[in-house]
Amino acid sequence: MATAAQGPLSLLWGWLWSERFWLPENVSWADLEGPADGYGYPRGRHILSVFPLAAGIFFVRLLFERWCFALVAQAGVQWCSHSSLQPLPPRFK
Repeated sequence: MATAAQGPLSLLWGWLWSERFWLPENVSWADLEGPADGYGYPRGRHILSVFPLAAGIFFVRLLFERWCFALVAQAGVQWCSHSSLQPLPPRFK
């Protein structure tokens, strides 16, 4: 019974990952493994490098908020409002 179920499943799997279906002519899956010219292609596992990078950016943001911006606030630097400026003359619009 296992061989009968394995036949259609292997046919479906073979069709799904067929080079003829996904890749242009003269290209095979082996060509995408590692080209000889030194250039690499992205792989699915490369997406995992995004998470440490995002965590690093998040912690740098926290450091700036806790220390740098806190020191600026303690120094008394305030946001200035530019609404008190005079409008530009009509010829500059």
